[in-house]
Amino acid sequence: MRKLLGLLVGLMLLCACMTPAYADPGEVQLSWDASVGATGYKVYLGAASGVYGDPPADVGNVTTVQVASMLDGCVQQFLAVTAYNGSGESAFSDEVATFPRPNVLGDPVASGENLLFSGGNFAPGMTVTVDGAVIPFTRDSCVLFTVPVINIPTAVQGVSVPFEICNGTVCTSYLLVPISAPLNPTVS
Repeated sequence: MRKLLGLLVGLMLLCACMTPAYADPGEVQLSWDASVGATGYKVYLGAASGVYGDPPADVGNVTTVQVASMLDGCVQQFLAVTAYNGSGESAFSDEVATFPRPNVLGDPVASGENLLFSGGNFAPGMTVTVDGAVIPFTRDSCVLFTVPVINIPTAVQGVSVPFEICNGTVCTSYLLVPISAPLNPTVS
């Protein structure tokens, strides 16, 4: 009984303190405070809030884990942690949601009146901004999106401008740099 009470009290601390941290593209670290009486923790992952797949990842008796290998970069992911000991497993912690950072690989390719950007983690609902203005684009897949050149403000064609891709609040910034013509820029 004393172990179970300690596990439940520890879980209250776990619920209040679990936070994700974002690092380089493709890396996500999950940390939480230790739960009193816990001998290990399980990380649950799901594509919908409160709905987790099986089996969970038993991460042992640690309070920080890299979860990038568990994530699908094309959709928002929801994570929760449970504590366990010989008496059983706790209820779920508070949930956190995350996307890996979007990333552009190489220069965009001019194709007719479009710029094609390739890379990774281009999730549904992402936004693209050029020089601070949100611009229309087409998300072709998790690894490709298209920006019609007409959507790039005329005032910034032919000059270097800030370019940003965001999945929710997780953003990656670039500099859109034209090389010889406004329709053939590079990303640096």
